[in-house]
Amino acid sequence: MSKFRLKTRYIFSFILCVVFLFLFGMKIVPGGEITYIKKPGERNDFIGELLPQERIKEKNNNWEVAGEPIYFNLRPPRSFQEAEVFLDYENPDNLSMIELGVLADGKLWRYKTKPVENRQLDLLAKDWELMQGKDLIFLQKEKK
Repeated sequence: MSKFRLKTRYIFSFILCVVFLFLFGMKIVPGGEITYIKKPGERNDFIGELLPQERIKEKNNNWEVAGEPIYFNLRPPRSFQEAEVFLDYENPDNLSMIELGVLADGKLWRYKTKPVENRQLDLLAKDWELMQGKDLIFLQKEKK
């Protein structure tokens, strides 16, 4: 066997191993963290489309929400214990509360939600005394 053929086999074998290790690493996520980004008009195999489509309007490379709730499916390569969501949004005056959550019961379509923005509480917090715990907010008109 010529030296050229031997070198070519080694190079192709090396490239094949690198591609295999890369694809295997993407499946098991060895670092334990992965980031997905979804923008209007772009396809993402891990983050599904916003649904139902009747409640979503795409306008100037942005989504406009015409009703609630809206949701999307997330398909990570493996299961994770927790997730962080970063949401860029502009809230028009007609929405007083925005919540984000996960599907807790797929049969009954119940969600476990947490508030992202609550304009009524934000307005009260400006004028009233605010005491806050881990998952508790206490507002009082006069500090006593």
